[in-house]
Amino acid sequence: MTIKLSIFTIFVCLLSSPCFAQKEFEFDPVASKVIPKYLGEVILVKGNVTAKKKGADRKVKLKMGTKLWPQDIVETKGRSFLKVLMVDDTYLTLGPKSVMDFKKFKFKAKNDRIMDVNLLRGKMRMHFRKKAKEGDLRVRVGEVSMGVRGTEIMGNSFITKSGTKVSQVALLRGSVMAEFPNGSSKILSPGDHSVTTLRLNGQQDNKVAPMDKAEVMKYLSLQADPSKDFKPLLDFYKALDEMVIDRTSGNRVDPESNTEDSMKDDGGWPAPKSKKQNWRNSLQKLNNRLQENNAD
Repeated sequence: MTIKLSIFTIFVCLLSSPCFAQKEFEFDPVASKVIPKYLGEVILVKGNVTAKKKGADRKVKLKMGTKLWPQDIVETKGRSFLKVLMVDDTYLTLGPKSVMDFKKFKFKAKNDRIMDVNLLRGKMRMHFRKKAKEGDLRVRVGEVSMGVRGTEIMGNSFITKSGTKVSQVALLRGSVMAEFPNGSSKILSPGDHSVTTLRLNGQQDNKVAPMDKAEVMKYLSLQADPSKDFKPLLDFYKALDEMVIDRTSGNRVDPESNTEDSMKDDGGWPAPKSKKQNWRNSLQKLNNRLQENNAD
């Protein structure tokens, strides 16, 4: 009786708090615990990043500490980056000119949740640090759908100037089942890089090839602090030697340009030019700028 009364007392106190006034939490009487209703919190942000509800017009500019919710659609503008710590301890990063739809998220515990997210365009990186039941976590990158458990993945989704849809997935840790638009599927292993192209005439091509060890280590960026730094995003695949067309502005941009301006505008991480200027230098510059902006 004492235990039940204590739980009830805590619940009543929490209900009167500002957090509950905003309905950020709810009480689960079966599990006798409080669980969050939001899906995550912004821990790093640079530039112009907004969120809106599906079907709504009003956009909210995201800042450090902003909560994200199920059915939010998040958009990053040029030279903008976002990092979210989700309530299940998953890290999510979005690069410039990206749009992600948080279609579904239902949380019970860090290892018991249902998630369905869709990268509509741009670049993303997700590190699922807690394993889930098979079928509970689904990530869509353009035309490719993946069932994940505990894994770290990167993905790009874009359209070329001729209308070819390109969906890229690179697996850094764990294992995922990638499902392609033609109905075929393949289990990806760590280091695999999948590229799916879908032309306007319906012709589809799926290619899976291993990245070399140096490239994988570059992307893992083991020296970076995931709670304080942005980690590298996947290089754009130059499909058919074409340039990417930005769906928001209609401007054509070269995703593989090895200039710092291109990295800031379009999220392309430059390939190493020499030992003096490589991905570590570019990444450090970005994180330094982030720290300077946050200090201001």
